[in-house]
Amino acid sequence: MSDNHQVKLTQQGYDALEAELFELTENKIPTAIQRVSVARSQGDLRENSEYHAAREELAMLEAKRDELQSLVQNAKIIKRSKSQKVQLGSEVEITIDGQAKKQTFSLVSEWEADPVQKKISEKSPIGQALLGKKAGEKAVIQAPAGDVVYNVIKVS
Repeated sequence: MSDNHQVKLTQQGYDALEAELFELTENKIPTAIQRVSVARSQGDLRENSEYHAAREELAMLEAKRDELQSLVQNAKIIKRSKSQKVQLGSEVEITIDGQAKKQTFSLVSEWEADPVQKKISEKSPIGQALLGKKAGEKAVIQAPAGDVVYNVIKVS
């Protein structure tokens, strides 16, 4: 990611990235550095698998830290407007193809997306179709098995 690329995040997503960055810099990286130091003291580094594994883990943690620092530095926190239209940060209640079962999820940035927690990206096909819709409107998504109609029940 370039340093000038703005990253849209909800406040919750920004806070989660900052917490993860703190955990990396204050706990995980110092622990990995200690592990490298202990493994280095065990002798010949050419045949020391513990040393090589520790170095690899440290490199991965440092790369993750650098990525998170860049995201936090380039973050633009999106505040929801009072609009009743689906937008980044909206919680949306829908039914699919007229089914009675309602589903609720949050529309978030691509960096925050987590389907298990019912957070879908605004850049996903569903997210793009729902952007700008209001309660009572429909969004149609083309799927390999045919069109899927999402009925917007509530936007909050």
